[in-house]
Amino acid sequence: MRQVAYAVIILLGLLLVINGLSVFDVVDDSNIAYSFEEIKTKKVFSDHVEKTVVASWYGPGFYGKKTASGEIYEEDDLTAAHRTLPFGTHVRVVNPLNNKSVIVRINDRGPFQKDREIDLSKKAAEKIGLIKDGVGLVKIQVLM
Repeated sequence: MRQVAYAVIILLGLLLVINGLSVFDVVDDSNIAYSFEEIKTKKVFSDHVEKTVVASWYGPGFYGKKTASGEIYEEDDLTAAHRTLPFGTHVRVVNPLNNKSVIVRINDRGPFQKDREIDLSKKAAEKIGLIKDGVGLVKIQVLM
């Protein structure tokens, strides 16, 4: 009887492996970011398309700490946090009030306020004149 049970377990295991399934696979889609291909095919963003969004900047309390990408946050780097864009994506950010722009690299996740789409590093916010207000409308364009 024991041999039959072992044989059934082995057969089930083989079937799972053959079908590419694993009992250890866990799917957690709560923090899935779009791949570059999905960005282009799903039109989440595409080259030369601008989107107007609410931006903020972050720095105090984060300097020297690890970002979601594993990098250390440097407030003087031209980086940003975005919920879904892949790490390493370059984004042009334009402040429509003064037409100042900056290109940032996504290296973190956030912002965590629902009405905001992108969190800029302190240096990036300074370059487009967003430091004083802290939050504002910007135009963003994914550059890949």
